[in-house]
Amino acid sequence: MVLRTRKRINEALIELIEEKGFEGITIRDLTAKAGINRGTFYLHYRDKYDLMEKLQSDILQGFLEIILQLNPIEAIKYFSQNAPYPIMVQIFDYLKGYGRILKVLLSSKGDPAFPKKMKDLIRNNIYEKLVKNKESTLKNVSIAQEYLPAIGTSANFGVIEQWLENGMIHSPEEMAMIYFKIINFIRSIEIMK
Repeated sequence: MVLRTRKRINEALIELIEEKGFEGITIRDLTAKAGINRGTFYLHYRDKYDLMEKLQSDILQGFLEIILQLNPIEAIKYFSQNAPYPIMVQIFDYLKGYGRILKVLLSSKGDPAFPKKMKDLIRNNIYEKLVKNKESTLKNVSIAQEYLPAIGTSANFGVIEQWLENGMIHSPEEMAMIYFKIINFIRSIEIMK
């Protein structure tokens, strides 16, 4: 019952963000859309900001749990055989499952802090594992070193954002391959100097 109520509240939140933007939503809007009373809402959340924070935290925690399974050596083996790395496929499957929510959260109607949270997670976990692990190559790049994480993170985040924005027309398997090609491009950036 608790999970079903939270799911209804989350669905109401997403619909209302699409309609009027997060800042325009009231608790009255949420409870009416979810078909619950205010007391039920307050059993689960302090306010709409608490609801938003918990929703984002749940999504990012699940994303992180998959990302932590990334193994660069394993990934390279798969991609050298022109096969999608299963963990990357799992990442895109996960993102697809939250596609509508993520698209809304990343939009101008969502929470402006969410893209930064997602970028930080990508920088600290994907960029660090799959791109930066080639330190010797990165030290030869003729770009000031402090900008490389921004380039890598923005490219990684941009791929996800573009995929969501385009309606996820490529399968998670296709996206795993596209993603790896972009990572390889970032890692080989030294040839542009």
